[in-house]
Amino acid sequence: MNTAPYSLEELIEKNNEELYKYVSEKKKILLNTNAKGWSEETTDGCVIIGCSPTDHPQASFAHELLHAKLKIMGMKDPLILGGEGLKYPQQLERYLYNQLAHHKMHKEFISMGYMDVEFLHDDDTEENARQLERDIAELEKKYLAEKNMLQGGLQVGIPYLASTCPHDKSDKPIIMRLRDISESKILKEIDKLLEEWRESGEYSPCHTMKRFCEICGVYDIEFLPTK
Repeated sequence: MNTAPYSLEELIEKNNEELYKYVSEKKKILLNTNAKGWSEETTDGCVIIGCSPTDHPQASFAHELLHAKLKIMGMKDPLILGGEGLKYPQQLERYLYNQLAHHKMHKEFISMGYMDVEFLHDDDTEENARQLERDIAELEKKYLAEKNMLQGGLQVGIPYLASTCPHDKSDKPIIMRLRDISESKILKEIDKLLEEWRESGEYSPCHTMKRFCEICGVYDIEFLPTK
């Protein structure tokens, strides 16, 4: 594994130099080499990219630049209203935003010459796999106990949203395990929504977030655009 700190010169390569040029012409790019993981923060004047040791630093750099590009294009965190029945509505908004960003930018990431296994930072990949395995194991227990296909809800929608982005390394992909125990109509609606989001020229996530929640049976929530 390569060791941080990295310099911009080390992180810029043929695959990501055009993306770097695009972002750097709009914002000043700064590196935080003391970060605990890879991250991106875009402000009015600059993009701060946190970096840490990884097997593929140039790909991780490209990943964070794509997050910054989406924000430049108009994909910003919305305000959230309602959702009083949810335990952690703000965490839900952040999770949905990040996952939708990944769905939006994955195609460009691959077109730049990188591989699926490089899409997430090493630690993020492992943590994502642990969380998905924990969630799916609980759903499988519920399915076996009730002897009925799961009818949806955020407990199904959230792991399905994550598993449909290509960073599942399990022996039997999470997405297939979810399809084995969940009502297919709900999952097909999510598939259609994600396809529309990925292929559209729309960058505000508000409508897609609300529609996702509605598919999962949550109706008392609104996502409002921010400047």
